[in-house]
Amino acid sequence: MSREQEIAYLSDEGRYTDIIDELGNIPESELSFFEVCQLAMAYNNVDRLQDSINILMQVWDIGEQHAVWNYYLGYALVFSGQKQEARARLLRARELSPDVPAEAILHYCICYDENEDQPIENMLPVWVCELVGGTLESNTIALPEYNVTIEPWVQAIDTRDATTMATLCFNITLPTGTVLFELCAGLGEDVLDATSSALGSFYNGIYSAVCKLCHNNTLCSIEDTTHRQWNVYLGDIVSMGSTPATPVDCYYNLFESTLPNYLCNRATVYVKIYGAKNDDNITAECRVNNVISHTLSEILRTYIAAWPVSTFTSLKQFLLLEPTDKSTEKRYPYTQQEINEHVKTAVNLFCDKNTEYGDIHAKLAELLSDADLASELYGFIPELCAERAFEKITSPDDIHIYINNKEHIYTKWQVTAYHMIDEALEEGFQNNLFPEEAFRECVFCSSTYSVICKAKEESNADLAENGTTITHYYTFNDSYTVR
Repeated sequence: MSREQEIAYLSDEGRYTDIIDELGNIPESELSFFEVCQLAMAYNNVDRLQDSINILMQVWDIGEQHAVWNYYLGYALVFSGQKQEARARLLRARELSPDVPAEAILHYCICYDENEDQPIENMLPVWVCELVGGTLESNTIALPEYNVTIEPWVQAIDTRDATTMATLCFNITLPTGTVLFELCAGLGEDVLDATSSALGSFYNGIYSAVCKLCHNNTLCSIEDTTHRQWNVYLGDIVSMGSTPATPVDCYYNLFESTLPNYLCNRATVYVKIYGAKNDDNITAECRVNNVISHTLSEILRTYIAAWPVSTFTSLKQFLLLEPTDKSTEKRYPYTQQEINEHVKTAVNLFCDKNTEYGDIHAKLAELLSDADLASELYGFIPELCAERAFEKITSPDDIHIYINNKEHIYTKWQVTAYHMIDEALEEGFQNNLFPEEAFRECVFCSSTYSVICKAKEESNADLAENGTTITHYYTFNDSYTVR
């Protein structure tokens, strides 16, 4: 085995100190360009950044034309605090070879350019565009090759004591038209440090999953409860603190058997998993299409409780799922905007003094020419309004629907209209699109309100104040079909 072959083997094994022992005492003039780069990489991995910079600078004339040399030098420069110089090297690495993972650390210095004195709100789209290699159109970044757009904005910049927090928001529109929303926060010594940290969370988090989807880099495929096949795209894990040793697909392993119950007739389903532990304090949150799942969050909580850590540790990961059969006829027949309009129609009927409560369903079926959607609007709207009215009242992920006197149990995500109706209600209440008395009238029609009143009358129990969990049961028309 030649010396270069031996060094390549040690590099593959991650034995960086062995590489340094092997090459560190050999004069630079006797090292090949490959060996210089490998020695610099080893120095980087044991935090001997200046040694890495020094040896790479010895082969500047050759290295400037090589992507890997620029990448290793950029890495050493950024983590030694020379961010402006690092930025130039990392951009050069990406220019020479898109395969070099310069973006993985580019976020640490992306903000440090000639425009760094301009408002963050103005520069954020520019930095995101540079980070992902897209084209900027107004404040939206387009990736034409993948038919993906990204709209970033600054939600807040908060400086307290000597620490700044930057909170950034992103809407990512996929080729299917699905919009992914993500909020990323970053801490730093100043605004630029905090912003670049938040950009790193975005890039290494949700954007890594989007890249897997765009390149059709699937982890596996799974089957939902209707026997429809779905491709799974797994984003990278974003970690902080003393991360426990876990396999790269640890979160998928946790939810593999449960996820089929959360797939619906959406073009894309996305799952955000966040877990943190600090001593005995645990945070476990799992969102499906940006809605918290209590069942999945509890699975996550059990997993995190076993982490052998004593200091703050957190992990975040995204899963994207798309059906292997992308034919549009299998998708849900209504857009969100159409559901918004149908919800307005239903809410107006709940508020109509000339319409009896028992007649609302029939009128909806007639107006919409869709008895199934009429059943969903009639059943779901009051309970969703009650959830807003009584914050301490929760409901499980499952709902129970009786069809022909037979009970069927679904998760709220399997009934595609459920969260679309909830989103339409949020839009309507926020923008005053409903009659003034709409919220009160809808809450009064809910079974949740009836349970609260009954508990108060029979046992003087204040469920609204003390909280409880209420399971919802619905009786739908005999021809109802879950979509």
